[in-house]
Amino acid sequence: MAAPVAGIPDASAYPLNPLIAMALERRFGAGLDEIGHALGLVTLATSIGCLPVAGLLDRLLRKRLGLAVRPLIMGLGALTAVSCAGLLMIAGDLDAALVAVILFLFLTCTANALVPTMPQDLTPASLRARN
Repeated sequence: MAAPVAGIPDASAYPLNPLIAMALERRFGAGLDEIGHALGLVTLATSIGCLPVAGLLDRLLRKRLGLAVRPLIMGLGALTAVSCAGLLMIAGDLDAALVAVILFLFLTCTANALVPTMPQDLTPASLRARN
C-alpha cells in the first residue's frame, strides 16, 4: 500500500509546477515578473510551512493509526491536491488561481515531507541501522 501511495504526490505535482507561470500569463494576461514573484513566495512558503504541519499531523494521528498514518497522510494529501488543481479551471482571476496553486503545492509538499521517513517504517527492525 505505501509504495504506490509514495509516488502519487510527485506524479501529481510535476504537471503543474513547470507550466503554471506560462498558463497564468496566457489566461489572465499578467506579466511574468508579477507571476514569478508570486510563485517564488508561494514556493518558499509552502516548502517551509508544510514541514511543521506534516510533523504535527504525524504526531497527532500516530497514536490512533499507528504505522498507517504516513501513507494515509500522503494519499489523502495527494488526492486533495489533485482536486485543487481542478480549481484552476474555474478560477476567475489571477488571485483565485494563485490560491488554488497555494493549496495544491502545500498539500503536495506536506505529503512529500513524510517520504524520507517511510522506508524506516517499512523496513524490518533487523535491517535498520542501530544507534
